[in-house]
Amino acid sequence: IPSSFVSLDSDDTPCITPSGTPSGGSVDSPRKRPAEKRKEKEAIKKSKIQEAKDTEFCNLLEQFTKSVAEKDASKAAKDALKAEKFAKKTELEERKVKAMEEMASIERREIERKEKETEMQIMNMNLS
Repeated sequence: IPSSFVSLDSDDTPCITPSGTPSGGSVDSPRKRPAEKRKEKEAIKKSKIQEAKDTEFCNLLEQFTKSVAEKDASKAAKDALKAEKFAKKTELEERKVKAMEEMASIERREIERKEKETEMQIMNMNLS
């Protein structure tokens, strides 16, 4: 028995190499898978890895979107609170202005009353 190896090509003709390794066969060694099967499995593995990366990216994007939405909601709540405080402050200022106007009006009426009273006293003095 020669120490050479026999391999069958796709046209079923034996090919013997003196080194004992197959030449041009679909199987590189008896324990390895055929090249197209290996490529197919590698493609499946790569697609699974890419799918996992895509899923991870989608999850990260979803988390980012949630985070942005929460920040926007928080900012909207703060803005609403600021607007409410500003409205209360404005209302308080308006009340102060109105109260001061009323006080000024009351003081003017009091001054006018005193002036009329003084005039009446002067007029009464001249008559007597």
